[in-house]
Amino acid sequence: MFTNLDSLWYNDTCKKIRRFQGVTSVLRERLNESLRLGQTAEVLAAADAYFHEHPDPSAEALWVAAYACRAAGARGQWGQAVRWSEQAKALKVKETEAEGWIQLVLGAAQMYLGNAYRAEKALAAFDRLARRSPRLRSLQPYADFNRAILMRFLRRHAEEIASLQKASQGFTALDCARESLQCRLEIAWAHLLQSEPGLALPELDEASRLLGTGGDADLKTDAAIGWALYYRLTGDLDRAERLCQEVLNNVALPPRQEADALWIAGCVARARGDLAQARQLGDEAHRIAARDYWPMQVERIEALRSVAIAN
Repeated sequence: MFTNLDSLWYNDTCKKIRRFQGVTSVLRERLNESLRLGQTAEVLAAADAYFHEHPDPSAEALWVAAYACRAAGARGQWGQAVRWSEQAKALKVKETEAEGWIQLVLGAAQMYLGNAYRAEKALAAFDRLARRSPRLRSLQPYADFNRAILMRFLRRHAEEIASLQKASQGFTALDCARESLQCRLEIAWAHLLQSEPGLALPELDEASRLLGTGGDADLKTDAAIGWALYYRLTGDLDRAERLCQEVLNNVALPPRQEADALWIAGCVARARGDLAQARQLGDEAHRIAARDYWPMQVERIEALRSVAIAN
């Protein structure tokens, strides 16, 4: 999700690899090159090979598990990320920075797997470790962002907004413009999901201004989806429908964005009284959201479908 986080990870790779005293030269080269290029499948394969050859607990083994945990998270393979975190825990080796990376990814993994208590526990563990490591403290905004999304799952709206604002400030201090902009869009989305278009408007306006005519394609799509929901809530159904269609015309649209655009289009159809169309769009959105497991999306979509079916 975060380009800068990947850069921080890859730029640190060579330094960490040099600490691996027992790793074979072939495996060391493979890990280094795979991480540098972002070839996460290669990282996972290399980690499996490492533990096959070096099963004994060591600091290097903990770092290999940390790399594998991060690679699994980057691929959205949350179950794999949890497995690697458990492998790391079983080593019973203490290394603050490696443990911190693992807890950061584990917090996101447990959140998307629906384990709110374990997600909160992992993020709290990251916070404790970050207090002991300047390197980890520089990653605090990412933990704050993950915590905000967790608060959304838990319907703790005020805490969600507070965490997003804290993350945005942290990213701004780190000169991470893209991540700070994403926080603005998430704040707007949080307000829109609470039917608060007036509170979302300043964030949408500022995000659109910063994106301009160029900018990040993924964030521009998020902004378009935000505006579509804004216009749906404010009663401008034509503009909402047009924006949804523009988003859905993108053949390379990620599943999360496709499901959101279909859901909003379904809400527009319902507002117009076209319940058959609302149900059709809701069914398609549900198929995508359920497949990729976005619990909050599934819940919103099911509410749309239930209204369409009941009427």
